[in-house]
Amino acid sequence: MTLIIGEGNLNKQDLYIGACIGDEILLQKGEDAARRNFLQSLDWNLLLLFHYIVMSKGVSEAARRLNKGQPSVSTALLRLEAHVGTSLCKRGPGGFKLTDAGGIVAKISAEIYGSVGKIPNALSRSLDELQSRVRLQLITNLVSDKVDVPLEKFHKDHSNVQLSISISTWDVIQRSVLQNEIEV
Repeated sequence: MTLIIGEGNLNKQDLYIGACIGDEILLQKGEDAARRNFLQSLDWNLLLLFHYIVMSKGVSEAARRLNKGQPSVSTALLRLEAHVGTSLCKRGPGGFKLTDAGGIVAKISAEIYGSVGKIPNALSRSLDELQSRVRLQLITNLVSDKVDVPLEKFHKDHSNVQLSISISTWDVIQRSVLQNEIEV
């Protein structure tokens, strides 16, 4: 289902804003300019707020959960509806119900919320991968508890980190450090 938020004339093409559901992008005519304008002018916090409204099944409950005033949540919903150019929900004494367009935006908002929620874990895994190897060079084949004990503790605390230790002359170590071939 494509949600038309407006029609106009951009290089003699009709403007459509569609929905991105999964890998399917429902955005055709005037795609680049309309999409760019939509993305650049969108307050992404409104999508988060809309997600909470949908999850709470209403503006009042979302306001309570977010510790915000009901009028400010209602105003934010109106701003989002103005941005997409259509009503996203029906609300009143009969309850809260999403429109067809609201269902599309709710699905996309939930996907965005889920994706953004993955950032901390993705960064954590990425940092672990980036720091998974430490290269050391020593001047002598020194055997000492002052070196061995800290290395052993480091390996125990960070078992996913590979330690690479080699013995080299001072000038080789100096060149290796300057060329970022070793860390220590």
